[in-house]
Amino acid sequence: MKKFASAILLMAVSMWQLAAQEINVPATQRLLITKRTASWCPNCGGWGWAFFRQVIDDNKNKAVFFADHYDGLHTTPTSIAIANNFGGVGQPVFFVNNQNQNVNSSNTASARVNIQTQVNTAFATQPVVQSAHRAILNGTTGAITVQAKARFFQAASGEFYLGIYLVRKEFVGFQSGQGSNAEHKEVLWGHLTPNVFGELIANGNVPAGTEATVNGQISAAGLDYSKLRIVTIIWRKSGAVYQVVNANEEDSFQQPSAAGETPGKASHLQVWPNVITESATVEITAQDALPHARLELLDATGKVVYTLHTGSIAAGKQQFTLYNGTQPAGMYVLRLQDAAGRAEAVRVIVR
Repeated sequence: MKKFASAILLMAVSMWQLAAQEINVPATQRLLITKRTASWCPNCGGWGWAFFRQVIDDNKNKAVFFADHYDGLHTTPTSIAIANNFGGVGQPVFFVNNQNQNVNSSNTASARVNIQTQVNTAFATQPVVQSAHRAILNGTTGAITVQAKARFFQAASGEFYLGIYLVRKEFVGFQSGQGSNAEHKEVLWGHLTPNVFGELIANGNVPAGTEATVNGQISAAGLDYSKLRIVTIIWRKSGAVYQVVNANEEDSFQQPSAAGETPGKASHLQVWPNVITESATVEITAQDALPHARLELLDATGKVVYTLHTGSIAAGKQQFTLYNGTQPAGMYVLRLQDAAGRAEAVRVIVR
């Protein structure tokens, strides 16, 4: 109970610190460029892999990017919901806001020019509404607390929502066509509000100058904090579909005054293959010896179902073997935690 009360108090302190600061919303129009993808898709790791990187390089600081895994190893409830909202058949499929760009391996050059033209045109346009945010990262618990603010620069009409999302700018994981150590970019990972598409901020006729705030929180424990960013999206609901109105991003985090500095990264955890049929190799690279470490397999509910190692782990590289065993097929998390509570985690699938 004491630990729970402390967590609630820390969240309250974080929200007070955010609320105490003015959030300036820029008058910018930024398109959302989404790649519908899957880890098992060879084209997603082939021509689609190269094309997505080119589009990112072409439109940095003018657009926002989602690599949206609708299936495979890197899916989350958030990525599945966003993919279902946009629709599309097959993979890779590229969207600008909600519009399918019909990109294929034979038209990437022209599609690249077309997308850049759309981005430049939008960026030169006065927005109807835009958003911005402040984020606090607690390096001890891994909690990210965000306050986002929307401002209408023009009068509008409709049902508007403000969503807050966690994106992994980079992480290493399997991708067909690239292998087990593929460096993924801009992967949509989670949402910070109860609803995937955010909170309702306006409905009906909305005067210019209207402002609204939305708060959110997510756990990023086990992730590399230096490779995370927060994205905010204004959606307009039309029937059952959420239409992108504007998007924004920021990858800097403040630290809560009560939490101190973010602890350094104690180790690096890798598993190959990510899909386990019989066994997998687990490799830990520790900067220093870990005298009291735990290497555990957790199921989708967060329950520890198997402990692979507990005790000392020497500095340098150490390898363990993870057997399929009797675990039912499904998605699991392999987590390494040290005595300071710092954790590294990777997703694995048991078949």
